[in-house]
Amino acid sequence: MLTVEQSEETVDRFVEEFPFDSSGSVARIDWEKMSIKFQIDGAHHLSSFIKQGGFENSVVYLMRKTSSSPNQTPVISTTIENIIISFENISYEEQFIYCPREKYVIEVLWSGEIIAGWQE
Repeated sequence: MLTVEQSEETVDRFVEEFPFDSSGSVARIDWEKMSIKFQIDGAHHLSSFIKQGGFENSVVYLMRKTSSSPNQTPVISTTIENIIISFENISYEEQFIYCPREKYVIEVLWSGEIIAGWQE
C-alpha cells in the first residue's frame, strides 16, 4: 500500500490522464471520450489484452471506488500478473486498475462489467 502522499500523487496523475464522469454518486471513466475501449470477460481475456499490448510486468495501481472522488481511498501497487491471478477476487468490487507507464485503465463496475482502455 502506498503512503497517503504517494496515493494522492498517483490519483492526481490518474485523474489528469483520463476523462471522468462524476454525475453519479461514484466517479466513473467517461468511456465515450476514450479512443480505445473494450469489455473484459474474465481472467483469460484480461491476460490476452496484456499480452497483445506487451504490458507484461506492468506495475499497476489498484484504487477502490468509495465516493465521488477517487483520491479518498488508499492505493495499492502491484503487478498486472498479480491482478490476473487474483482476478476472481477483485472483480466483485468497484475499482480502477491504473497503469501510468503504459497509460491504460481497467474499470470494474458493480454490475460485473469490466472495461479496459487507453487514449491514443
